[in-house]
Amino acid sequence: MQPYAHPRLVPAIWALGANSSGRGGGRSYPGCPAPGCITPRPRRAPPPVGAMCTGKCSRVVGVGLWPLALTCIICNLLLCFPDWDTQYVQDGGRLLTPEVLYLGGLVGGGAMILIPAIHIQATGRQGCCGNRCGMFLSILFALVGLAGSVYAVSVSALGLVNGPMCEVANGKWERPFHSTNKELSEQSYLFNTSAWDTCVKPPGVVQFNVILFSLVLAAALLELLLCGVQVLNGLFGCLCGTCNKKQARNPEVRPPLPSRPRAHPRASCISAPGIPV
Repeated sequence: MQPYAHPRLVPAIWALGANSSGRGGGRSYPGCPAPGCITPRPRRAPPPVGAMCTGKCSRVVGVGLWPLALTCIICNLLLCFPDWDTQYVQDGGRLLTPEVLYLGGLVGGGAMILIPAIHIQATGRQGCCGNRCGMFLSILFALVGLAGSVYAVSVSALGLVNGPMCEVANGKWERPFHSTNKELSEQSYLFNTSAWDTCVKPPGVVQFNVILFSLVLAAALLELLLCGVQVLNGLFGCLCGTCNKKQARNPEVRPPLPSRPRAHPRASCISAPGIPV
C-alpha cells in the first residue's frame, strides 16, 4: 500500500523542498552549508572577566568617598570636646588646639568631599549625569575633592606634629610639644610616650588628639587617592564615553541555542487524518 499525502499539503511540502534545495525563490548566503539557509546574526562578545567601565568605576569611587567623609566629620567634631567636656568649646575655643578650629576634617575632608561624591556616584547611573558631559563635570568635582583632601591632610598632619593645647604643671595653658619648644622638639612626643604626662588637663588629651588626628589623616589620604582615580576615570569617560547605555541595551549576552536537526520534507509524506494509508 502506497503512502498518501493530503492534496492541500502537497504545495506547502513542495515549497519547503524548493526553498531548501535552492529552487522556488530560495536564496543562498555565503558560508551556509546548504542553499536557502539563513546565517544567524553575530552576537557581541561579553566583556572580559574583571573589566570595569568608566560608569561602574565612578559608582565605586562615589560609594567609597561617603564613609571617608563621614569619618573626617565625626573625628573633627569629637576633637572639639576633649575629655568629653563642653567647657573647652566656650570663649571661642580659646582652650582648643588651633588645628581643630581650622576644621580640616569638617570642611576639607567632609563638605568638600560629600558634594563631589554625590555627582561622581550619579555618573555611574543611567540619567542626565551618565554621559560625556557628566564625566567632564565629575573631573571638576574630583579636583574640588582633591583640594579638600589636601587641606585635610595638611591640617591633621600639623595637629599631630605640634601637639594639643593643654594645661601644664605650672597651671598655664600652652602647647608643650610645639616645634618652637627646643627642650621637647629634639625628640618627637609621638614616639616618646613618657612625655605625654606633661599635659595635666584635660586628662588623656594627648592620646585623644593623636588617635583622632590620625584617623582624619588616614581618611584624607584615601580620599586623595580616590579623587585622583576619578580624575583619570572622568578623562577616559569624557573621551571614550560611558558604557551605561550599552549595558542597558544588551544587559545579558546569552549563548546561541543549538539548532535542531530537521528531516527533509521529501523524506516522508504526511497522511491526512481519517484516510487509510
